[in-house]
Amino acid sequence: MTTLYDTDFHAWCLAQAEALRQTAEAPPPQGRVPGQVPGRTLDWSNLAGEIESMGHEQRFACEAYVEQIIAFLLKLQFTGPEAGQALAAHWRTEITAFRAGLEKKLSASIEDRLRTDMDRRYQVGRRLALSALGTIDPGLASHLPETCPYTMEQLGDYDWLPIPVRRRLTGEDSYGDLSV
Repeated sequence: MTTLYDTDFHAWCLAQAEALRQTAEAPPPQGRVPGQVPGRTLDWSNLAGEIESMGHEQRFACEAYVEQIIAFLLKLQFTGPEAGQALAAHWRTEITAFRAGLEKKLSASIEDRLRTDMDRRYQVGRRLALSALGTIDPGLASHLPETCPYTMEQLGDYDWLPIPVRRRLTGEDSYGDLSV
């Protein structure tokens, strides 16, 4: 039997935290101290908070993976040959690694949250790309879109990479062989 724990750890953590809080707040059975089980004392409030934090950590990790994927996709798409083939190959490897991390931690509830919050994730990824590429192309900021040009599906698709802007405009292949 598949449970919420198996299918959506983030949602399970939040549900368990709420159940623990409700148990802690419920009146105790006759003759018992609130939040105590015979022979054991549980710190219900902190236990609920820690379980909830575990779920949030899953979400925070996925947000960071998405931001990094966006940053590296922007680097590939908007830099030209001056970045170099070796650097472009490194960026493709990083995209693959971040996609693998995202795939391991992503759940339905986190994906829903990421879709809702994509503008914020994009702005962080855009800043990361600009920070890393400022010395290669100081005018890069004027070329990067203000809103996310990628879908959630593209961010997680191991076989998808954007077409470099220079290649789209001139036919030039600015990052060479696309094999990962």
